[in-house]
Amino acid sequence: MNISTRQHELLAEIQRLAIASVPEQTGQLGSHEVRTFADDGVWSVVSAYNASNATLYHSYVSIEADGAEMPNPQAGPGAPSTLSEQRDQLAQWIAANRKQEAA
Repeated sequence: MNISTRQHELLAEIQRLAIASVPEQTGQLGSHEVRTFADDGVWSVVSAYNASNATLYHSYVSIEADGAEMPNPQAGPGAPSTLSEQRDQLAQWIAANRKQEAA
């Protein structure tokens, strides 16, 4: 597995957003999984969901064995293809779904 220092940093940023910012700012639940696969690659899988487990946001980005970042091949247009894009899209989703502050 060939993950750069910057990729480790991005994975940590995504983790922080998913498990802290999603619940604090949106009132929803978040998860970030880092899955390894047989050829030494890694998937970064991010989800936000509600209390009924309905998925509200979901994205995958892979880090190939050589360190190259790739989108989920089955994802539609606009899906993130890099960890930076995955982090940015999650941050945008959080911003767009912030819970209303009590007056």
